[in-house]
Amino acid sequence: MSQDQATSPGSAVRMRTTKRDLILNTARDLFLVQGFEGTSIDQIAEAARVSRQTIYNNFDGKEALFKALAGALADHVVEPLLGDELQGSDVETTLTTLAERTLSLMVLPSTLALHRLVVTEAPKFPSVARQIYQSGAARAAQALAAYLALQSARGVLAVEDAELAAEHFFGMLAGHRQYRALLGVEEPGRPPIDTRAAETVRAFLRAYRA
Repeated sequence: MSQDQATSPGSAVRMRTTKRDLILNTARDLFLVQGFEGTSIDQIAEAARVSRQTIYNNFDGKEALFKALAGALADHVVEPLLGDELQGSDVETTLTTLAERTLSLMVLPSTLALHRLVVTEAPKFPSVARQIYQSGAARAAQALAAYLALQSARGVLAVEDAELAAEHFFGMLAGHRQYRALLGVEEPGRPPIDTRAAETVRAFLRAYRA
């Protein structure tokens, strides 16, 4: 039996996923060092040790790579809102998990660096900036809005404008914490992430619980 014949479909999927992640991680590292405009597909292919065609088999181009990076961050944030967790967890637990994930991700050096890069490149590449916003922050807010609307329909919450409430939630979480992190300024004695997450959720539920 040949090696190709011995490879199961599941193994093939894992190989593709691994290579896709390799391309994404390599592109992210190059973007952060050289900027979006200064990074070429050839450079990404060389650094990842893959062919140009392999990149295009997974992504349409640089814009798609940038969009996928934002999408991966959004996927991690909204995971508590998806799947069986919707049925098995109460609202406070689900929102607290979401809050902790968001806060943890928000202040990671790699996330902050990507945020600075997007802000820097946005005036030169407005269409790319829109794509990144839609696949990242906007998609996370939409997922939360859908969850809040569902809980309102069940009578757990009393949310009239789910999209506005989702913006309130993420805005309360970010506060000045993200801004300080972007500037590299951290005040001593700030509450830990789990404390801030719990306090944010309690305040949010005081406003929106049925």
